[in-house]
Amino acid sequence: MNLPTKTVPIVNLMEPQQTAWQSDAALADADRVQLALAAGAIIGTWFWDIQADRFTIDEAFAAAFGLDPALSSEGIPLAQIVATVHPDDQAGLAAAINEAVGRGGAYAHEYRVRRHTGRYHWLEANGRVEHGPDGTPMRFSGVLIDAASRRLERILRELSERLRSLDDPQDMALLASETVGKALDLSRVAYGDMDAAGRHIVIEQDWLADGQASLAGTHDFETYGSYIKALRRGEDVVIDDVATDPRTIDQAANFRSIKVRSLANLPLMDRDHLKVVLCLNQDGPRVWSSDEVLFARRVMDRTEVEIARRAAEHRLRELNADLERQVAAQTAERDRIWQLCSDMLGVADDKGVWLSINPAWTRTLGWRQEEIVGHTSQWMEHPDDVAKTRAEIGHLASGHETFEFENRLRSKDRGYRTLSWTAVPENGLLYCIARDVTDERAQEAAIAEQTAQQDRTWRFSPDLLSVIDMPSGAFDRVNPAWMTALGWNIREIEGKPYNDFVHPDDVAASLTAFERVRAGHPVLQFENRYRMKAGGWRRLSWVAFPEGDKLYSSARDITTETEQAAALVDANELIAAKERAERQQRELQNEMAHRIKNTLSMVKAIVSQTMRHAETKQEAAVTIDQRIAALSNAQDLLRQTTYSSATIHEVVRGALKVHLESDDRVTIKGVRLDLPSQAALGLSLAIHELATNATKYGALSNDTGHIRISWRQGADGAFRFEWREEGGPEVVKPARRGFGSRLTNQIVPSYFEGSGETAFTPEGLCYVLNGKLPTETPTSPEPSPRRPVADHG
Repeated sequence: MNLPTKTVPIVNLMEPQQTAWQSDAALADADRVQLALAAGAIIGTWFWDIQADRFTIDEAFAAAFGLDPALSSEGIPLAQIVATVHPDDQAGLAAAINEAVGRGGAYAHEYRVRRHTGRYHWLEANGRVEHGPDGTPMRFSGVLIDAASRRLERILRELSERLRSLDDPQDMALLASETVGKALDLSRVAYGDMDAAGRHIVIEQDWLADGQASLAGTHDFETYGSYIKALRRGEDVVIDDVATDPRTIDQAANFRSIKVRSLANLPLMDRDHLKVVLCLNQDGPRVWSSDEVLFARRVMDRTEVEIARRAAEHRLRELNADLERQVAAQTAERDRIWQLCSDMLGVADDKGVWLSINPAWTRTLGWRQEEIVGHTSQWMEHPDDVAKTRAEIGHLASGHETFEFENRLRSKDRGYRTLSWTAVPENGLLYCIARDVTDERAQEAAIAEQTAQQDRTWRFSPDLLSVIDMPSGAFDRVNPAWMTALGWNIREIEGKPYNDFVHPDDVAASLTAFERVRAGHPVLQFENRYRMKAGGWRRLSWVAFPEGDKLYSSARDITTETEQAAALVDANELIAAKERAERQQRELQNEMAHRIKNTLSMVKAIVSQTMRHAETKQEAAVTIDQRIAALSNAQDLLRQTTYSSATIHEVVRGALKVHLESDDRVTIKGVRLDLPSQAALGLSLAIHELATNATKYGALSNDTGHIRISWRQGADGAFRFEWREEGGPEVVKPARRGFGSRLTNQIVPSYFEGSGETAFTPEGLCYVLNGKLPTETPTSPEPSPRRPVADHG
């Protein structure tokens, strides 16, 4: 036993200051324990918190273990509790506890504990170990039950069985002495015969505990005190301490010489004469309980009855030796049958009073022989069977025989038992044999009920149940659900191969599933289609199990479920498609409104700014026309891509298209990038402005000029666009800044969240735009403040 080495505090199980971990279930257990204590069924309780190693007992437990009850609230080491267990029982107790803690669940064990008197007392511990969700032992609670009386009853039953196997009176006496000595933990037990004068006791052999000397021989009772007179009167003599009892105090020295300090002598009388004395000795003081004395008396009585029986048998054999030799074989056989027959044998008078019964009555019903013999069985009969049983006894008494008559008799601890009787009358006596058929009738009833349940399930189940003969593949049996589902009459299905009804496209898969079952493997889900009598097909879902050469199957019609599932899928797809179309339409409408508003704003800005900076109305009209044309080209490009975005290559080439007669005047280099619509429009206008300026004053104004356009995007998302002219006439910085400059250096860079810069170098004009590639902004009724259009003023 895994005992802790530290002191474990012990508190009363029912104290209100319980620890926080205790559950409501534990408190409910405690309430039930208190009820059992109040009923006197339990003599103590314990509670062991295994994880905290906290062992909790009540005062009754402490008293049962011979401990000071006051310590139950002060703390007792678990080892101190176990130390009170008899040394011979400690190993078994440890094994039982460890086994229960390891597996969890119920626990029961008997052992001896030392009381405060120093004597050991038999207890039975009953409890339960509870494990946590992860299997960890959590707590161990239980109760103590006084097992002494029950143990003594068991020992008496075992003694009776063992005495039946002995024939010699001395062996019986020694067995009785041994039984009492071991049961009561005595020093010595002697079974002695008294002489005719009732003064001397003759002990042939005594039972001895370890270290004790034998008292075999003849002893004078008066040497050991004055209590011989009580024995002669047939009174039990019980002395707790020979050194203090008035009847033995003067002979205390004589008792010390034979190591006797306490004794109990039980007399057996024969016609008012002292015949036998059962002597119980203890080498220390002992307080004898009435249960102990009664137990010893019952042992003595049973032993003496068996000895007397054997003696009578011996005398009878001696008087009738010749006759016994003739009938010995028959008598022995009849006795064995009587004793060992599992059927209940009995002899009754014509009123039904039992005169003799065999041991099978006790084995079957639990009642002792003396509880039945001398009475009728009416007190055991089931109330509903009394009348017919009385009538059957009268029928027997009138000379008729009884065969297979059944009634119920009450057993001692197993309820009513159903018995089947055969009886014959002879010479005013009834010779009866009864067999216990309770289990047979219960089994028959269970089989009948199970059969009825199976039949009801077979008839009323909505599933298609069937039994198929696997060698032939034909239906042996089908239930009425087949007719309901498929329209076929049962006779039209039974005897036909299963594949006669299977859809042609499903035959191969059905055969594969059938062969799998025939190989011994169950099929838990398989679908195929079966032909209806009226035409058409039903889809079935199968579960099939093999047993012997039969296939047991259940099929469920899932046709409607399958069609509904398909229809639901189609409906969901239509709904989803409609929602997508509506969402796209809304997005397109929002995008169109956004584009139109932005475009109008940009046109307004172009017209306003152009008019402000133009020298003449004719110049303004031409410039406005060109800029709006560039904006239109960019819109055409976006329209081709559903207004969402355009690649930067498309934007650049679209803006240059009206300014170039051939592509050899421009070099374009850059990775493929998608520009959102607003950024594409802005960059297109910027390129138009740069190309228009190059045509008038820069690289495209002569035959040798060239333009290099490039862009790149860094790993961090940074975007750089460059326009470099070379080979054109020398360029000079204009005296004033017009709308074109504002467009390229301020307005367009705002769409890229960056900056634009124009440089007039000896090689030609250079324009650089730095920023980051924008994402499309949400549709808004107002222009984004981060992408302003040109002012109008």
